[in-house]
Amino acid sequence: FDVATTGWPAGHYKLFAQPISAQGCDSAAVEVVFVINKKPTIAINSLTNQCDVETTTMLKFTTKDATKYQFRINDGSWSAETAVTDGEHTINNFNISTLSAGYYTLKMIAKSATCESDTAKQAFTIYSMPAIAINAVTSECHPIAADKTVTFTAPTTTADYIKWVLKRGSTTVREQTTYAAIAPVVLTKASDLNAPGAYTFAVTAIKTSNDCEITYTWADAPKVDFTIYDQADSRSLVKNIIR
Repeated sequence: FDVATTGWPAGHYKLFAQPISAQGCDSAAVEVVFVINKKPTIAINSLTNQCDVETTTMLKFTTKDATKYQFRINDGSWSAETAVTDGEHTINNFNISTLSAGYYTLKMIAKSATCESDTAKQAFTIYSMPAIAINAVTSECHPIAADKTVTFTAPTTTADYIKWVLKRGSTTVREQTTYAAIAPVVLTKASDLNAPGAYTFAVTAIKTSNDCEITYTWADAPKVDFTIYDQADSRSLVKNIIR
């Protein structure tokens, strides 16, 4: 026969059963000893959304009556079992290096020697970092024939600011921070490009409203290089080649 134990607290129990016939005859009682073990629990307290350039994020969770836990992302494979004690736990470097931009669900279970918890779930997002593209700028001789226009693109729906810098060699010619819509930049022949040299136009910073922020160093900033050649040097070079 079945005995419903739903709602019974964890503990040790004795079940006594005594068969009785239709004629009222009975036999010796049978004693059954059994244990209802505590079911472990696990709860995900927080999981930080991240940008797709990051390889780790922060995870906080709480376990009770458990000795180990496992996790998986979406319907991937379960991780190896990790020992755990009761209380709140923080993983500062939870690995997300294999995840691209998108929406995910973290699933976690806790285990004791005999029981397994229900599955805890937490949705999180990996955001795309904004990309910047800059058009090519042609090189020519000094003095240049006309102003040059630089166009560059970035996600205007999420961009908070764009900072661009024009340099001749290591000298900053002009720079500007733009908080409004991104617009083409006109480099004037009268003031910006009025001398021969090697020029670089670079976008050095961008921030987005989903907290994906990147600040470029000059070395790795998206940039375009071009040269305003010295006419005298060009003529000298031609003469040397003819000789």
